[in-house]
Amino acid sequence: MKQMQRPENDPKTTELFSELLESLSGLLTAELHLAQVRFFHRLGITGNQILFALSILCLALLGSGAIMASIILALGKALDERYWLSSLIVAAGLLLIGLPANIFYFRMKRQKC
Repeated sequence: MKQMQRPENDPKTTELFSELLESLSGLLTAELHLAQVRFFHRLGITGNQILFALSILCLALLGSGAIMASIILALGKALDERYWLSSLIVAAGLLLIGLPANIFYFRMKRQKC
């Protein structure tokens, strides 16, 4: 049998695969970027708004920690220097407020779905 000769200007298989991988990599990067843009557009928020919300959340957590500490100290003074008891009372109070609020929130969310 006679074997066919490849023309000299014909690209090699490895060159074709490298071009294919480069194109595929660029396509995947573009698709991921498009998915990210669609996700944030669907949420209706931008990166600056996320940063703003996170900074407000951090400040609120720091502020609430300071408020809880002052409540514990004041209650501990009133309970004859029993700070452990005041910590337990404040923790129980937070649980009594937080658990029903979370249950209410998730029930409302379930009803919307």
